[in-house]
Amino acid sequence: MKRRILAGLFIPVVCWVAVQAATPNPNGSAETRPSVADLAKPFGLLGPNAGVYSAATNCSASNCHGNDRPGSKGGEYTTWAGDDPHHKAYAVLFNDVSVRMMANLKRGPAHEDPQCLQCHAVNEEKHYHGEIVPGRALGEGVSCDACHGPSQAWLGEHFREGWKQLTDREKFEKYQFQPTKDLVARSLMCARCHVGARDREVNHDVIAAGHPRLAFEAARFHFTDNYPKHWTERLPNPGFEMRLWEIGQVAALRQVIDLLAARAERATAKQAPWPELSESSCFACHQDVTGSKNRTVYGERNGRAPGRAGWQVWYTSLIVPKLLPAFDRVKDLRVLMAHDVIDPGVAAEAARKAVGELDAWLAGVQQRGYQTSISPGFAAEYRMILTQSALTDDKRKLRDTDWDFLAQHALALAAVAHALGDASAEWRPLVEKLQAALAFPPDANGKHFNSPIDYDAKTVLELFQALDAKLRARGEQ
Repeated sequence: MKRRILAGLFIPVVCWVAVQAATPNPNGSAETRPSVADLAKPFGLLGPNAGVYSAATNCSASNCHGNDRPGSKGGEYTTWAGDDPHHKAYAVLFNDVSVRMMANLKRGPAHEDPQCLQCHAVNEEKHYHGEIVPGRALGEGVSCDACHGPSQAWLGEHFREGWKQLTDREKFEKYQFQPTKDLVARSLMCARCHVGARDREVNHDVIAAGHPRLAFEAARFHFTDNYPKHWTERLPNPGFEMRLWEIGQVAALRQVIDLLAARAERATAKQAPWPELSESSCFACHQDVTGSKNRTVYGERNGRAPGRAGWQVWYTSLIVPKLLPAFDRVKDLRVLMAHDVIDPGVAAEAARKAVGELDAWLAGVQQRGYQTSISPGFAAEYRMILTQSALTDDKRKLRDTDWDFLAQHALALAAVAHALGDASAEWRPLVEKLQAALAFPPDANGKHFNSPIDYDAKTVLELFQALDAKLRARGEQ
């Protein structure tokens, strides 16, 4: 029986996607990637902001999506209204953590704060059977229309026979229906709240006040065991799962760079501080400074100068040769953001160019569509590249001892193991140990996870070395 292992490494943010699975094209080779000269943008990019929204109860009839069989076709509303964390997203704005956080920020209640409501509810006027719902039905939390788009235009159409004949693009452009079966649109949609966007963000002030930082990785969240999905997927499916990992990486990177552009533009206009500290690796500063051997004996800094925090290490760690596209503009931006003094106007321009490059790649993926199979050596190549990327060329040290860098590699390896199911049984235990070595320790109450203050770089190094040796023994180069 396949074992699910992605949940072993805790990331303090809740994200799952309420959609039907697509079957992707796993061929990520350079010759199939779109040219940077292609200025197209992926459809469904920002989500439809216009249109008339509906209360989730419009979907709750037993002959629609509200039957009494959670997890089944026709029971989607029932599943969501049960234990789906999206349904509870508004309720958490009343808890002690939210109250304390807003007091720290010297702002009003979280459940009335527009910034909080951007992601913890659908803060739009809603209708039920044509009547306006009092209070915008905020208590529903992140409800159907948050993921599927304002539904009044498509509510009476999506069950008709002709609906299935429409393309994803046609559904979006004609009816404002979010194409959630499209992996690009799906990943971008999740990333709007779980990475950030121009109209919603979690900056350093908010994090310092008590909000978890946003560290999104699509595959890890998509296949979390304790999330009650209201759709069905046939797993393991290496083509789908590994393609979701790849697209999720690029979509998240696109969102975080567009957010950088917005922050830099505001700083140029003297409307925001610069630099924004949440752009830097959290654990470059929030760590035990007496544990220097972790940084000097067992690993390097991936080219960073001593005393300099990495820029967005979480989202840029896996932009490596043969794994994801070259993304030259992203590399230029990373070099720029490593400087001691950065002009926000220059950063904004560089970020906009990088976003255009990423949009072109994502649009190209949508244009090509998805296939159902992968080549025999595809998974083997992925896991070997991931292992080698984590180690220096001589295999004696970690290439980067930043926790974000190592955690992303561990999660990517877990995604491959998850996709392969029993076929990964020989090397999967090493990945499980790697995740355990990087897991956040609980606080004094045994409840919350705050930082990897005690992670042992020596153990992590030895596990990557053992994994490298095992894969080489299998004949993987």
